[in-house]
Amino acid sequence: MILTMNKAYIVGRVSDRKALLKTLGRAGVVHVVPVSSGNLSANEALVAQYDAARRAFAQVDAVKGAEVAENPNLSASDAIAELNEIQKRNAEANNKLTNIHRQIDQLEVWGDTRVSDLDALDAAGVRLRFFVLPGGAVSEEGVFALNRTSRGLVVAAVGDAQLPEDAEPLERPLRDRPSLRKEAADLDAQLHKDAERIVVLSAEKTKIAKELARLEDAVTLDRVQKAALESDGLFALQGWVPESKVPALQEALKAANLEAALQFTQPAEDEDPPTAVEYAWWARPIKGLFDILGTVPGYREPDLAPYFMIALPIFAAMLIGDAGYGLLCALLPLIFRKACVKMAGRDMTNLIIIFGVLTMGWGVLTANYFGIQPENLAFLDTKGSLYVLGGESGNVQALIAKGGTLGAIAGWMCKLAPLYPLDSKGTPDPVMSRNLLMMISFIIGSIHLVVAQLLQAWTNRKNRTGIASFGFALLLAGMLGVVWMLLFKEVDNGKYMWMPMSVSSGLMIAGGALIVLSARNPILGLIGNILPAISTFSDTMSYIRLMAVGMASYYIAFAFNYLTGLISTNAHWSLGLVILLCGHLLNAALCAIAIFAHGVRLNMLEFSNNAGVQWAGHAYAPFAHKAEPEG
Repeated sequence: MILTMNKAYIVGRVSDRKALLKTLGRAGVVHVVPVSSGNLSANEALVAQYDAARRAFAQVDAVKGAEVAENPNLSASDAIAELNEIQKRNAEANNKLTNIHRQIDQLEVWGDTRVSDLDALDAAGVRLRFFVLPGGAVSEEGVFALNRTSRGLVVAAVGDAQLPEDAEPLERPLRDRPSLRKEAADLDAQLHKDAERIVVLSAEKTKIAKELARLEDAVTLDRVQKAALESDGLFALQGWVPESKVPALQEALKAANLEAALQFTQPAEDEDPPTAVEYAWWARPIKGLFDILGTVPGYREPDLAPYFMIALPIFAAMLIGDAGYGLLCALLPLIFRKACVKMAGRDMTNLIIIFGVLTMGWGVLTANYFGIQPENLAFLDTKGSLYVLGGESGNVQALIAKGGTLGAIAGWMCKLAPLYPLDSKGTPDPVMSRNLLMMISFIIGSIHLVVAQLLQAWTNRKNRTGIASFGFALLLAGMLGVVWMLLFKEVDNGKYMWMPMSVSSGLMIAGGALIVLSARNPILGLIGNILPAISTFSDTMSYIRLMAVGMASYYIAFAFNYLTGLISTNAHWSLGLVILLCGHLLNAALCAIAIFAHGVRLNMLEFSNNAGVQWAGHAYAPFAHKAEPEG
């Protein structure tokens, strides 16, 4: 739910400014906006101090599980200064190391020849010339091989010794590889020493964190003061406060015994209040996704969090489609919950667990466990005869009775999987399975889009746009019938044609009429909505990705299982195990990408566009102290 905002005007005495700002910071409910335009950026020196503290804290926060043998007993400012100096020194050292390694590669032709040795020969009166022989052969007198490289043979010619025509002159280097390696080793040692010093300085993490919070408050306070107005002994601020938090602000000012005038007004049509979202307890996990995407709905747009919370886990389950992956997706965040919460946040961790639970359910419905379905298994009955689905006794009950342990497992996989169809002989029917998954994908997609248009119709119920949105909802419902007729008319002799074309046509005609008539000029309404009406077909068809990606995930897992079996049989089981683990890890990573590439897309684009949400809002960010203010 998007909270209703009130515009707040706060006026007090200039003499009470410090106490007033302290009270507002403690209350933490006012999203301050400038009273007038101007330079509202914080003091540059203050921002520089804050950035330095932030960089220092990032260094000590990265130290995990190291035991600190000594306490440096430094002040926060001294620790921050030293950490920033270390960071600067390390950056320079890493740049030098990169340059040194590049020079070492460029000096390949010289091998480990030292410049000091060449200088000694010059001093002794031995004049040497250096060449690269692409042919790589030395036959001339007075020519000596030094090093063989990818460019050819490096040679030294004494005096006026003759060389082949293809000899390439080689300039003497200013540096040699041994001295460069020594310099690189010194830099590595310095980096190691600095890393150890950072571990020691991590003992001051608490002090640095407090200083960081203090500086962040100082930067925020400076911006707030610049956003205020001072005139005739008065200090004035304006901002936005959620209507539900107005009493808290009033109580905070009363408790501080401050004489301040407060006025609250409703936002005008041309104003753009910040968006504060209050999540229902069951929809809270979806906040983890919004935090990653950095998306905020506009203040006057509907809150889509509940709809995302329902749709996205279903989409994720269909895109992954594997009960085994779902089990790991749910189990690992539960086992390593503390680490996951620290890394991804509580909301995102809970969302991943929900993805896993629903994926397990979908995998059971489709009889898919780590890319293994009943037809992938071979079974021996109690007499030792091979039993497979589709045999003479081809039914699930016979499989359970005669197929031994594996047969019982496969039989129950079939019994629990209504989306794993078998024909009359008990043979798996992949075509029917694909059709069922396509049907479910289109039904879910149609419901998803119709709900989005109905939501937009309710949001705009007081104007003509709401009527047009309701028309698009009818049009989308009818479009499902068109898709159904095109793809499933021949499936099982039309058995699944549950929407007659007369109904589909009627819904589309009624929807189109509402869209056209809702416009002030019906002709312009017809012309302007032709392309959006046509796009309802592509929007509905785009949900086929739920089936396609889910099936692709299964076939990738199946392929790695099959490859593992071949290699284990013909090579060694250990190599097969490596391929099995790497293959399933790769497939799991692709599934994770698919959730963002397809599941999030269907919500952020198709659903959001049909719901009229542009995600053009800015987040409610109240002025609040991170550290306890002094005084």
